[in-house]
Amino acid sequence: MNPDYTAFGTVDFAVDDRFLSYYFKPDSASRQFWDAWLAAHPDKESEWQEARRLVEAVVLGLSDYARTYLSEEAEAELLARIQATNRMHNRPRFLGTRSLTRVAVAASIVIALVGGSFWFLKTSSVRRGSYAEKVGGMPRGMKEWANRGGSPETFTLPDSSKVTLSPGSRISFPKNYGLANRPTWLSGHAVFDVSRNPRKPFLVYSGEVVTKVLGTKFEVSAFDHDRDVTVSVISGQVSVYERKAASKPTAATHSGVLLAPNQQVVFVRRTGQFNKALVSNPSVIASGTASFIYDEQRVAQVLDDIARAYGVEIVYSREILEHCYLTADLARETLQEKLDIICRSINADYEIVEAQIIINSAGCKIN
Repeated sequence: MNPDYTAFGTVDFAVDDRFLSYYFKPDSASRQFWDAWLAAHPDKESEWQEARRLVEAVVLGLSDYARTYLSEEAEAELLARIQATNRMHNRPRFLGTRSLTRVAVAASIVIALVGGSFWFLKTSSVRRGSYAEKVGGMPRGMKEWANRGGSPETFTLPDSSKVTLSPGSRISFPKNYGLANRPTWLSGHAVFDVSRNPRKPFLVYSGEVVTKVLGTKFEVSAFDHDRDVTVSVISGQVSVYERKAASKPTAATHSGVLLAPNQQVVFVRRTGQFNKALVSNPSVIASGTASFIYDEQRVAQVLDDIARAYGVEIVYSREILEHCYLTADLARETLQEKLDIICRSINADYEIVEAQIIINSAGCKIN
């Protein structure tokens, strides 16, 4: 008994056995069936064709596009079904029972598509990983916003998330934004204020870097001509990883970094290295924090107040600082100024290593 294809959407077609069988090895019967069905249901042809493009994207490893419909787990499951279907129809004798790899499946599809002009083929010479390459490889229906003015401009996405683009910046998102995920593609600098939705991650593709959040506020700087990509977090948590890691749907985790408020990471394009640090001017993020006015207060308590207020990790020896006290008004000072005053008062110094503040001190004499 055939399923009710009139109720199918893009993903439903893409995972349907009959659709996959027709896709990989059409015969006269399957052609006759789908030609007749599409002729009788012209309103479903766009979703049917979109399903073809989705299968192509999964097979060829174009996860940027596949993510607009599928989660990583769903993409991996679909790839497994595609491999099984392709293996059933196309397994040559010399392969025996060996599993077809993605490369082998892709090769069969490329051969089948020779002579066509498809959405995923690049027809222009652009820098690999650039905004133009990635967005140019997407299907029609992408929407783009660009700030061609001289001051920041704010736009609202369909899920009410807000994007503030700096001059000379552009952002694109697909027509089906929010169906499975919330993907965007950025060139330039933008501040994102993302509506929280744990079921649909918000993704920013910026050059070679992917930023993934559920709901938070952060900024990304990724002009195509820049040597680095920088991601800074204002509130919430953000995971940042290299794009090539994001293209592996079977990976449970990505190599990259997790950022908290007042932290940033700089991705060096030349070396592919992530450098994690504090933002240049951290701000107070916790409500109900201390007044930062102290009279003979233990320095350990002062450092704890600062760590709590700014959401940063301060590493020090409580035992060494046991007899250190501070009298000072730090209410108007920046984080760096607070640390400078504290360290001068106890003859100490500090260093910042991967967003950690480390206090180096020999302790204080007992009066």
